[in-house]
Amino acid sequence: MKRVSALVIVILTGFVLNGCGSGSGLELARNGTTKYRIVTAAKPSFSTINAAGELKKFMKEMTGADMLIVSDLEPMTGHEIILGNSDHLRQLGVEIDFDKLGKEGYIIRTVGKHLVIAGGELRGNMYGVYGLLEDHLGCRWFTSEVSRIPHYDRLVLPILDETVIPALEYREPFVYEARDGNWAARNRMNRNCNGTLEDRHGGQVQWAPGMFVHTFNILVPPEKYFKQHPEYYSLVGGKRTADYSQLCCTNDEVVAIVTEGVMKAFHDNPQAEVLSVSQNDCFNYCECEKCQALARQEGSQIAPVLQMVNRVAEEVEKRYSGKAIETLAYQWTRKAPKTMRPRPNVIVRLCTIECCFSHPLKTCDSPQNRDFANDLREWSKICDRLWIWNYCTSFSHYFVPFPNLRVRNDNIRFFVENNVKGIFQQDVYTTPHGELSALSGYLNAKLLWNPSYDENTAINEFLDGVYSEAANPIRVYIDMLHDKVERDNIHVGISEGPWADYLTDEILARADSLWNEAEAAVSGKPDVLRRVKIDRLSVDYAIIAHEQNRSAYVIDQDRLAVAVNPAFMERVDRFCRTADDAGVIMLNEPGLTTAQFRAGLEASLKPQSLILINPVKQGATEPGLTRRYYKAGWTGEPDFSKMKADRIDSTSGFVLPEHADWEVFGAGFEGFITVPRDGVYTFLSRSDDGSKLFIGSTEVIDNGGSHPVQERCGFAALKAGTYPIRATYYNSGGGIAFDVLYRTPGGNIEHIPETALSRKKS
Repeated sequence: MKRVSALVIVILTGFVLNGCGSGSGLELARNGTTKYRIVTAAKPSFSTINAAGELKKFMKEMTGADMLIVSDLEPMTGHEIILGNSDHLRQLGVEIDFDKLGKEGYIIRTVGKHLVIAGGELRGNMYGVYGLLEDHLGCRWFTSEVSRIPHYDRLVLPILDETVIPALEYREPFVYEARDGNWAARNRMNRNCNGTLEDRHGGQVQWAPGMFVHTFNILVPPEKYFKQHPEYYSLVGGKRTADYSQLCCTNDEVVAIVTEGVMKAFHDNPQAEVLSVSQNDCFNYCECEKCQALARQEGSQIAPVLQMVNRVAEEVEKRYSGKAIETLAYQWTRKAPKTMRPRPNVIVRLCTIECCFSHPLKTCDSPQNRDFANDLREWSKICDRLWIWNYCTSFSHYFVPFPNLRVRNDNIRFFVENNVKGIFQQDVYTTPHGELSALSGYLNAKLLWNPSYDENTAINEFLDGVYSEAANPIRVYIDMLHDKVERDNIHVGISEGPWADYLTDEILARADSLWNEAEAAVSGKPDVLRRVKIDRLSVDYAIIAHEQNRSAYVIDQDRLAVAVNPAFMERVDRFCRTADDAGVIMLNEPGLTTAQFRAGLEASLKPQSLILINPVKQGATEPGLTRRYYKAGWTGEPDFSKMKADRIDSTSGFVLPEHADWEVFGAGFEGFITVPRDGVYTFLSRSDDGSKLFIGSTEVIDNGGSHPVQERCGFAALKAGTYPIRATYYNSGGGIAFDVLYRTPGGNIEHIPETALSRKKS
């Protein structure tokens, strides 16, 4: 029976195991006893020894039967599980093409009353054991602490003849929850987040230490070479630079230094299979004529890099057969060259950093995904070993709800269809318990091992196993978010914040209710309840961000005072207490801690006593605001008071001027606002990136800095009348968003009506 029939195997196995039939097959255990023993070669590999122990352990958990482990030096008996290539396997006369199976492939075959599990010595025998336990006997390892190990009074295995060779040579779910080596091995991953796959797990795909990625400065350190040889580094704007720079890859001396460093790294680390010769994590590629002539010829900035990598790889191949050089196709090097080809021992790792992750790469209508899909197809035609660096979270906000689970199977299958041989799924890797991180890691593992695995099966079995009776409301929550981004065609990038378009007040209110329902469903199961409370953190995180500027305050209109709402602080307390109890280390990739998060909130949520501002007398006005447009020209937050506008026009409200996607630009708005009554007014500015709002000469809101969409609020006590109003906005790249809202005394948050805005009559 072939691998494509694996689901049928599982169904048939379940039927026999539950005692609904007898038929042919192997009775491995009955009523806690067994006739079977596990047989390995006299000198098995470390992973085979581990596999035998794992098979014994889980067989006993499932059936109560304790199987002996013996070597093939023992005489053969009639009931054996033969694990790996051994004398007993040869006595059975079973022909296996071990070369075809490689390091990780395996066969599972019933031969008479014998069960054969045999594959590559490195990891194949071990993966065969986990294949038997998972694919045929129903075991699951959801997290390092939660698993599903079925119980059988009578365990009968049907006739099997299965050959499994993984589609991907490199599989890494880069998430904190994958740090446990046993979990990673049991889910058949060959590299994990912190390298805890030991010899007993068959080791892992191994890089030379310090040579994983972004290695230009490691191989040619600027502090060593730049002073004497600035020509080794990028020419940018007519000047050689070592700051946020790359290498001049067409310089023969640079190629020689890189080659020497690579040879030394392989010599010093014979266990290493691969090392990276790849660009630094910035732009500023070399603009010298030699590099650019090659780039123009090949239609891509990858050309100078790939030429150098190929030259290094050629020398490596002469001395270190089987070793590989990896490089990145990332941002400015992503486009495939026209005629150049990577050498057979070169791995190109294509990166999806610009993409939308709420829709499949293959079918999404965003320009970013269309361009990436085209680049993938082009690389697939020319690269023998194409790997992927993919992204599975918001790195600016680890705990923001991030609806990208439904694209995982589509994207991994798309990669495999296009000749991809390895996938790195970068997730929440610096802290435990990011947004549904454990589910994300499990789903990635299932699909990286078997891209045909059913996505919904993986999600549902995890939810049932980890959350018990809380699974249903959590599944409704997951589907609600994914339905929202699909229905409204909302594109989601890797820096989404709690003000993402899909996180509406209505969605968050429903999410809050569903997690309340989930907690209530498992209130009598302390361990499960704790898991539910921890995984609720992402919803609380988003709600805190929304309420921080809306319901975090209690306004006393009579006294013109603003106080912090105790109910809001209760949610903040719960979030921080739960996060600390769970061992959360940081809330984003830059390293924001829970303590810093709370301190930032407390600093911004200060009680205020306001003084009524008097209105002004203005001359003749007309509807709308004066709007100024500023072209880019800044490296940090601009001071618009010192800049001349490139264009001045009018607008009905706080509407950005026409702009291109991803454009870097600034805008200013100036005019008057007329308010209908005395009291405290709440103003809100929502922007990506920085914005500020002034009433008269008073800065009411500072929402400055380069950041994803975020909202900030401020207060002004105003008498009924008219006041100068001014706002500034700038974008430093990435998403573009700007909005100004307000709340009148006793009213609701709304856009400032056009009838309330005016400007000096021209």
